[in-house]
Amino acid sequence: MKAMAVAAFGLCGVVVSAQAARPAESPGKVAYDRNCGVCHGPGGSGDIAPGLVPLDKDFAEVLAIVREGIGEMPPVGPSTLTDEGVKLIVEYLHSLRRSTVPADRRELPAGLSLLHARAGGRALSSVVARTDND
Repeated sequence: MKAMAVAAFGLCGVVVSAQAARPAESPGKVAYDRNCGVCHGPGGSGDIAPGLVPLDKDFAEVLAIVREGIGEMPPVGPSTLTDEGVKLIVEYLHSLRRSTVPADRRELPAGLSLLHARAGGRALSSVVARTDND
């Protein structure tokens, strides 16, 4: 019994050590993932809502959009996302570089378009060539 308790304690120590070795996510990323990522995609890359990287808005602009809503985005009240949470999200999005945006979300050369669709709950994208007959 004593050997089993030591083995169990040792195993817990390994699990705790592995968790401690994992880098902590930034508070802004956590807040983004919880409040924005479902629609705006991982890392602000865009999904059913527009991409947010690179973010060209400051805190006041983003706060106004969050509180008032815009287009299809509903307003989000301070009981759901505090002003401090919005600030952390803005800092997180400003920290991301364009290179973190997947290739299918970057600007395309002239004459090409990005076609978005959803099927079976998954987002699908295809690059298509525009023609003069469109």
